[in-house]
Amino acid sequence: MLFLCCQELASLLKADPVVGYHWRRFLHQKGLQPSARADEAIVQEFSAMHSAGTLDQIEIASTEVLADFDKVQKEHPAATWLWVSVAAREAFGTVNPKGCPAKIVQDFLEAFRAGSFEQLELASDGLAAEVKSFQKAGGKEEWQAFGQSQFGYRVAPLDPKSWPADLVRGFLETADVKQILETAKVKKKTAKVKQEKAKVDSKLIPIFKADPVAFYHWRQFQHQKGLEPSARANEEIVQEFLALRSAGTLDQIEIASTEVLADFDKVQKEHPAARWLWLSVAAREAFGDVNPRGVPAKIVQDFLESYRAGSFEHMELASDELAAEVNLFQKAGGKEEWQAFANSQFGYIVAPSDPKSWPADLVRGFLETAEVKQILETAKIEQTTSVEKAKVDTKLTPVFKADPVAFYHWKEFLLQKGLETSASRDEEAVQEFLAMRSGGTLDQFEIASAEVLEEFDRVQKKHPAAKRLWASVAARAAFGIVNPRGVPAKLVQDFLESFHAGSLEQVEMASETTTVKKKKKNKKIGDATKFKQEKVKVDTKLTSVFKADPVAFYHWRAFQQQKGLQTFTSRDEELVQEFLAMHSAGALDPIEVASAQVLADFDKVQKEHPAATWLWASVGARAAFGIVNPKGIPAKIVQDFLESYRAGSFEQPEIASDELAAEVNSFQKAGGKAKWQAFANSQFGPKAAPSDPKFWPADLLRRFLAEQPA
Repeated sequence: MLFLCCQELASLLKADPVVGYHWRRFLHQKGLQPSARADEAIVQEFSAMHSAGTLDQIEIASTEVLADFDKVQKEHPAATWLWVSVAAREAFGTVNPKGCPAKIVQDFLEAFRAGSFEQLELASDGLAAEVKSFQKAGGKEEWQAFGQSQFGYRVAPLDPKSWPADLVRGFLETADVKQILETAKVKKKTAKVKQEKAKVDSKLIPIFKADPVAFYHWRQFQHQKGLEPSARANEEIVQEFLALRSAGTLDQIEIASTEVLADFDKVQKEHPAARWLWLSVAAREAFGDVNPRGVPAKIVQDFLESYRAGSFEHMELASDELAAEVNLFQKAGGKEEWQAFANSQFGYIVAPSDPKSWPADLVRGFLETAEVKQILETAKIEQTTSVEKAKVDTKLTPVFKADPVAFYHWKEFLLQKGLETSASRDEEAVQEFLAMRSGGTLDQFEIASAEVLEEFDRVQKKHPAAKRLWASVAARAAFGIVNPRGVPAKLVQDFLESFHAGSLEQVEMASETTTVKKKKKNKKIGDATKFKQEKVKVDTKLTSVFKADPVAFYHWRAFQQQKGLQTFTSRDEELVQEFLAMHSAGALDPIEVASAQVLADFDKVQKEHPAATWLWASVGARAAFGIVNPKGIPAKIVQDFLESYRAGSFEQPEIASDELAAEVNSFQKAGGKAKWQAFANSQFGPKAAPSDPKFWPADLLRRFLAEQPA
C-alpha cells in the first residue's frame, strides 16, 4: 500500500512543480522533515487535501522572471548556493523556482542584483576534484549526508563546485575523509605505476623473448647507469636503451655453442647444487641474467670448468622437510616475506622461488627469525587441527546425514562431558560417542510426526517472524539445532502451541517505517540540522574504526545490546564516544576469530552450496547480532555453522530460480527498491539478509511478489 502511495505522490510531483512546495510546507506544518521515505498515513492525508483542492493556491513566477533567474544562475556561479540558502529558509527547501511563490524568486533576484548577499568564495576545481575522488572511493553517502546537514533533505547541490570553499575544506579535513582520500590516492598511484609498468613491459618483453641477449644488454645498461633492476623501469630510460639497441651501439657478445649449452643443462639436471652455484656466478658476472643462452659464452664455460674442477665450496641443499616449512609459511601469508628474502641474496628475481634449490643454512636462518617462527607455529597448529578435523569428519558426517537425531545426540553428549563444540576435533571423544551410539546407550526420544512437521513448515512459510522465534527456541533448548526433524517432538509441539497462542515474544522488525517514527521523536529533542550534523560526525568516527578492524563492528553491536539498544537505533554521539574510549583502552572483550583454514572452508561452502548464504545470514542474525562477515565474529559461530551445515542439521530451502530473481530485480528497477529492502530487513534485521534475490528461498520471493500490486 505504501508503495502505491509513494508512486501516487511521485506522479503528482512530476506533473506539477508546485506540488513539491505544497508537500514540503505540509510536512513543515506537521512538524516533520522531508526524507527518503514518507509515512503512509501522511501521504494519504496530503493526497486527499490535494484532490479536494484545499491546499493554498500560490502565484508562481512569470516566464520573464524565470528567464532572468536562469540567466543569473548561469552568469554567476555563486548564485546557485545563495538561492539554495533562500529556498531552505523561505520555501521549505523547494529549490525549483517554477514551483515556489513568485515573490520569493523576485525578492531573491532583487537582493542579488543589489549586492545584499555576502560574497562567497566557491570551491576551486582542485577542491571539487578531491570531493569527487572521495565519492568514487566509496564516500558518496557521506557526502550526501553532509549536504543534507546544511539545509535538509535534497536541498544543497550535489556538485561540490557550487559549494562555498570553506565548507568543502571543512568536510575534506575531517579525519575519516582524509583517511579515505589518502587510501584512494595510494590506489591511484599504484594503478598509475601498474599502467606505466605495463606500458614499459609491452615494449621490452617482446624484445627479450625474441632475443635472449637483449636481456643481458638491458641489465648491463642499467648497471652502467647506476640503477638497480626492479619491477618498475623508468620509461625515459627504456626509450634510451631501445634507441641504443636500434642504432647497434650496444656491445656485441659471443654466446655459448649448442654443445656447451647441452653440457650446462646436463650438469644442472645431475647436480642439484649446480643451480644455486650458477645463480651466484650470474649475479656476480652477468648482472643477474641467469639464462645461459643470453650471456657471454666465456661466463658459461668458466662456470662448467670450475664446477668440474671442484673449485666451488661444497653445499648442503635444503631437505624436503625444510622446503615444506617454507612452503607452509608462504601459504600462511608469508609469500612476500619469502620473495623479499630471495631478492636480498642476489638482487631482483635472481634467486629461485623453490626453497628446495636453496642452501640448507640459508633456509634454516630464514625459518629461525622470530616473525617467521611465530607465523609457522600458528600455521602448523592449524594444519594439524585441520587434518584431525578432516579425519573426524569422515566418521561423524555420514552418521549425521543418515540420522538427523544423531547430531542432537552428539551435542547432548558434548554437554554432558562438559566439552565445547570444538571437541568435535577430539578423536577420543568421537570414538566414545560412536561406541555409545552403536551400543544403544544414548537417550532415545520421539521425533515430531509427519502432521506436526507439515504444520511447522506451514507456519514457517506463512509467518516471517516464526523463523526467528524458532531459532531462538532452538538455541535455548536444542543446542542451536534448527532442523525440527532432529529434535524431540515435544519441543516442536510446544513451539507451535505457544506460537498459535501468541505467547512467544514477537520479534521487532527493523522496517523503514519504524526508523521514520524514531526519527520523528529525535526531531522533537532539538534542532533537526544539528542532529544531522552530529550523526554525520559520529558516523565518520565509527566507520573508520570498522574499516580498520572487522571485529570492532561485532564489539559495537554487542555494546548496543548491552545498552538495551536496537542495532538500527540512531548513533548517539555520547554513546559512540564511550564505545570508542573502551575500544582504544582495550577494555572490550577480546574474541578469537576464525583461522585462515576455517575461512577458506567457509568460502568453499558458500560457493558450492547456494543455500548456504541464506542459512548463514540466519545464523549471523541469531548468534552474531546480524553480522554476516565471518572475519569479524567469534570463530566458534563460524565453526558451529560449518559443522551443522555438513551434518545436514539445517532444513535446506529451495533457492529462487533465475526467473524469480529476475522478477524481483525488475520490481526494484521499477521503483520498488525501498520496498524490497524493507522486506529484506524484516527477515533478520537491518542489512543481514542478502540483497541479491538469487540467494533467497523461492517461497519467500513468491510471497513478496504476490503481495505487490498488479
